[in-house]
Amino acid sequence: MFATLVTLVFGQFWSEDLTRNMSTLASTSGKGELGTISEPEYVTNLTKFFNDTYYTGTFYKKVTSKEKLESEAKEILLEYLRDKYKDINRFFNEWKMTFLSDGPFETQEDLNAIKQKMTNPDDFMTELYIQDMLTNRDDEKEASGAYVDAFVSKDNVRVALFYLGDDDIMHGVLAAGVRSNMDAVFVVFLTD
Repeated sequence: MFATLVTLVFGQFWSEDLTRNMSTLASTSGKGELGTISEPEYVTNLTKFFNDTYYTGTFYKKVTSKEKLESEAKEILLEYLRDKYKDINRFFNEWKMTFLSDGPFETQEDLNAIKQKMTNPDDFMTELYIQDMLTNRDDEKEASGAYVDAFVSKDNVRVALFYLGDDDIMHGVLAAGVRSNMDAVFVVFLTD
């Protein structure tokens, strides 16, 4: 009985300590897999719909400036691909920025224009994959709403879309946005 009591007490402290350490790890990793206290609601909602880790991945991190959004996006793509493929550099064969806009987006007209470009961009291939990501699902309305909430905001100072592919069968898009507080969010969609 004494051994059982010690095990229960020790197990409780160990479990609490493990949970605390996992929460700390999650908050420093930038991923929303476990959720964090400091993670904004729009990131949590985005992660709910675009983080299956097979076709989509959602990433959240602090950046130092909006000008570094493209280089941060490339780093995010590398992180997303690292555990899935051996030759990850091939996914940059067709890398191109297909849309970029700097805020502030102050009026409803500005927000409507950004929403149009982030959901129906002028580049055909980017539009094809954005539409596939947003509409080829049972929860289309909610998922599209979470996407728009993340990338269409008066707080955004820069948003961008990138087309990516390996010159073969794998293609997709990466959406990126940075807010005035330098919180950046990224969604990767990759399919064959």
